[in-house]
Amino acid sequence: MTSQKTMTARIPVDVADQLSAAIINARDTALAATIVPDPKPEPAPAAASTDIVFVSAPPTRDDARRSNRRYHEFAEALRARPGEWGQYPRQMQSTNSAATTAAKIARGIPNAFPITDAGRFDATSDGRTVYVRYLLGGEA
Repeated sequence: MTSQKTMTARIPVDVADQLSAAIINARDTALAATIVPDPKPEPAPAAASTDIVFVSAPPTRDDARRSNRRYHEFAEALRARPGEWGQYPRQMQSTNSAATTAAKIARGIPNAFPITDAGRFDATSDGRTVYVRYLLGGEA
């Protein structure tokens, strides 16, 4: 009588197909296999309350004005040197946001860069960097 050995292993289904073919081709071997799917992964634990950032109050309108001050100061510096390009004081998150910011500045949308009779701002982007210049009334 031939002795039989039993072995249990967890292997992916595609590997099981290859393994069973190899065993079947071996001489004097009996094969019995059961394919059992892997159990479902455990769900991720819920976020702990320490993941939440608590604040005493949301920013006020005065806080927003203070954060925009650097753009107004940048615009004033450009007005003092018309025609010269300056690098926008913030690196954009993407090339798309840089292009959008440049287009908005050129259209006078941010209140720091208005279009007036005295002049307007011109802007372009290169990668995530925005460049701005101030053009006097008749300049193009």
